[in-house]
Amino acid sequence: MSTLQPEVPTKAIRALRLRLQTVKKYLEPLLSKPLTETYTKLPLAERCEFEILLSYALNTLYYIYLRTQGSDPQSHDVMTELARIQDYIMKIKVLRGEGPKRKNQLLYMRLCLLMIIDSHTQGRQ
Repeated sequence: MSTLQPEVPTKAIRALRLRLQTVKKYLEPLLSKPLTETYTKLPLAERCEFEILLSYALNTLYYIYLRTQGSDPQSHDVMTELARIQDYIMKIKVLRGEGPKRKNQLLYMRLCLLMIIDSHTQGRQ
């Protein structure tokens, strides 16, 4: 009797491994020293972008992990986080002038920063 083994999609595994190595290559310079050292040297606007970058990267990696474990990430809380982070990305694009224009740009920038600060203080309570 022969046992049936699941077919391993080697091409997909190779592609995933290559993409993860690319992500690692981009994150290594950021993670090679303490985050506080990098973070404190940045101006406020770049701090927000840095936090969003790390949040997006970590949540995306967790999404990939869920997929590799056979879970459905669409029904997981990681999707809510990714949507929230993408909303922040759009707000930053607006502030840079890359997204849809807002009438009162300064007020919008303050609102964006307050929301980011608020999201971080909620997790520490």
